[in-house]
Amino acid sequence: MVYPCDSTVDNNSKEDTEENLNVASNANYMKNIKIYGDAVRETSTIGTDATSWQNNNSYFAGLYHAFILKGGGFGNESYAGRFYFSRSNGDNKFNDGFRSVVIPVLEN
Repeated sequence: MVYPCDSTVDNNSKEDTEENLNVASNANYMKNIKIYGDAVRETSTIGTDATSWQNNNSYFAGLYHAFILKGGGFGNESYAGRFYFSRSNGDNKFNDGFRSVVIPVLEN
């Protein structure tokens, strides 16, 4: 799925810092709040921190971290629950979970 971003805070002129990432993640989360069916909006309340069900952490995509991982790494407590999701720059992760996602393609 391709999520729209809030280009006022998520653009290539911003430095890749934790603060800027969190601002972009929260803004992008709010920009996508009407999208349902991907288990992001249904299970979390905002784009950063322990705001998913069962106190799992959630970090929406932002800045140079345009991908969303779901499930997390084994043994990482709130970073490994069923409702955990996090932004990623696309690097491979040997200890992260895997969830298959099937998305219907609607033709115009």
